Amino acid sequence: MKKLVLITLLVTTMIIGVYGNDFEKGQKFVTAQIGLNSYAIPLGASYSMAITDNIEAGATAMFIFVDGFTVIIPTGDVMYHFTSLELPVDLFAGASLGYLLALGDGVTYNGGFSLTPMIGARYFFKDNLAVSLKVFFSVLGDMSGAGGLLGVTLIL
Repeated sequence: MKKLVLITLLVTTMIIGVYGNDFEKGQKFVTAQIGLNSYAIPLGASYSMAITDNIEAGATAMFIFVDGFTVIIPTGDVMYHFTSLELPVDLFAGASLGYLLALGDGVTYNGGFSLTPMIGARYFFKDNLAVSLKVFFSVLGDMSGAGGLLGVTLIL
């Protein structure tokens, strides 16, 4: 049993050392995302950059196809990364400021601005490739409510 525990600790340490939380200033990220909610399946992508060793800023475009409408939600995103925790995952919290636009059946609907706080994590299973999960709760705008995004992130 001691050998199994020792081997598990050794392998875990090696994995964390190789693929751990590598968030650093200057890195650029591209993430393909799929939404997790009950009424439709949002699809989208984001591009962001680490502007400090803890702060990431970028933009996301999400698309929802429902009831003959295409809903487009572009956002500006800012996240704080908890790099000092030295965990095997990249934990972050932040917010998005977005705008909702719905198109369909000859109608254009401007839903206005939204403010969406979020928490999330990325796990790097390769040097430049991670899975990500974001959980959010919109507090302002027509898309208010809770949801999540599951994605694959590539460091450029």
